Amino acid sequence: MSYRAGAQKLSATHLVRQVVARAGAPDVHQRVGDRAGSGHGGIGLSEPAAPLIAITGATGFIGRNLCSRLRVSGFRVRALVRSPGQVPWLARAGIDILPGDLAAPPALRQLLAGSAAVIHCAGTVRGRTPADFASANVLGCQHLVQAIKDSDTPPRLLALSSLAAREPQLSHYAASKFAGEQVVSASGDAVAWTILRPPAVYPATANCCRCFG
Repeated sequence: MSYRAGAQKLSATHLVRQVVARAGAPDVHQRVGDRAGSGHGGIGLSEPAAPLIAITGATGFIGRNLCSRLRVSGFRVRALVRSPGQVPWLARAGIDILPGDLAAPPALRQLLAGSAAVIHCAGTVRGRTPADFASANVLGCQHLVQAIKDSDTPPRLLALSSLAAREPQLSHYAASKFAGEQVVSASGDAVAWTILRPPAVYPATANCCRCFG
């Protein structure tokens, strides 16, 4: 159980490998495209299956970049998506798409089945009232944590929070992210969790980098 925060650059793939290793799953060093054989994702039937990572919020900026990076690094990825028809690129990227949302226990059971770890990226940064933020940033955590507890083989949880959570009095958003963290940490030994507080998130593009000189 741990928190991670700070201004250092952190490789998404490296972080997820740490999470999977702590869960006791085998590591993967080959890219999916380099594997011989046929079948979904190019993985041969005679080879051990790569670790499965479950993701919520796969259609958001962080989630979709994580999906891409994980696939390139050889992981299998399963994403919980409310409207699969609106994100055809996920299927083209070899992501196992599961229709549903965080309020549906059957969908959560399917999401977690066989996964080594689940990365919880789903949430909202837009809203007017505390209830607007709580429905996504707090209740979503509650449903996911309960599903992990109910799982026969509970996966490790990497919960994506925000640096704003350290000052919950600043805004409704900050308060909701802090409350979501409390839900995760209150699970105690029932869930193997890590909370990550990114201080700033921006695309690694040339145009964006020019903003930093």
